[in-house]
Amino acid sequence: MEKLGPKVNFPDYDEALASISSDDRTLYFCRILDDPNPSDIWMVKRESTAVRFGDENGPDPRPLEFNSLIYDDRRPCIASDDLFLFFSDYFYSDPRPGGFGDRDIWVTFRSSVDAPSSNRLISIAFGPARK
Repeated sequence: MEKLGPKVNFPDYDEALASISSDDRTLYFCRILDDPNPSDIWMVKRESTAVRFGDENGPDPRPLEFNSLIYDDRRPCIASDDLFLFFSDYFYSDPRPGGFGDRDIWVTFRSSVDAPSSNRLISIAFGPARK
């Protein structure tokens, strides 16, 4: 277990549900900024595994491109090739349009590990039927 740095473990926000890239240098996590704002998926990089994520001298965490001001994005899970990121919408907010249920699993992808995530989202599984 590793203690996260203050840029990730921030006292004014709730952070949870993390996933780490295959090279152990990128952390994806859920950040809830303030009620009633939806949660978003953020990422932070580190130069090496000898440095903790969110260290004072390291890069700042940033929200991913596909986040929405309206919908909750949670539970990030980066694939072993680091090209596909799976996540879910959340049942406390309205579900994202284009999905199947109230807690869908979504995927976004990129062409290389240096490319940004695509804003194109695909719903690949579904939760309970929408009411």
